[in-house]
Amino acid sequence: MPSQKYRDINFLIQHLKHEDIHLYEALNVTNDNVNNLVKVVDDVLVPSVPPVIQERYIFGLGQGGDITVGVEPTSYVTCEQPNGARLFRWRIRANIAPTGSDIQVDIKKGGSSILPVGAGNKIVLPAGQLKAKKENAFITNPFTILFDEELVPEVLQVGSGTPGFRVIIQLTGVVL
Repeated sequence: MPSQKYRDINFLIQHLKHEDIHLYEALNVTNDNVNNLVKVVDDVLVPSVPPVIQERYIFGLGQGGDITVGVEPTSYVTCEQPNGARLFRWRIRANIAPTGSDIQVDIKKGGSSILPVGAGNKIVLPAGQLKAKKENAFITNPFTILFDEELVPEVLQVGSGTPGFRVIIQLTGVVL
């Protein structure tokens, strides 16, 4: 039974034959050519292009109710990737948006922030909004986390009217 790659390449060749018969004839397509192309794809292209695997670290804040200021000791993540990961994006969302003021959260590794200095550089969910995201927002971009290192969220500010309810923070990166 032919492989999926063989069938895919054959489909493309038949499409080419239908769309441009002159090019099809010039290529002199034969079953041997298709088999050789499948072998090239298997032997050369596939091993030389490793897949990019995304890694996500998710924190749940205020899961039992409103979010509160301070470190949530039960909401931390540990890197389980043997070679670590590089973080490049954060996202924040809430079931109930903060009102009166923004939610501001810092993420710490070994007691030090992985985000730049300044309130505007922390993870911010603006008042009245349910979600926000930012690319390349770390102290170094991308930010590397190594195997067995822990990331801990610290809530710096909550909404002054409604603090925010069931807040989720997701850090996204790629496996090294």
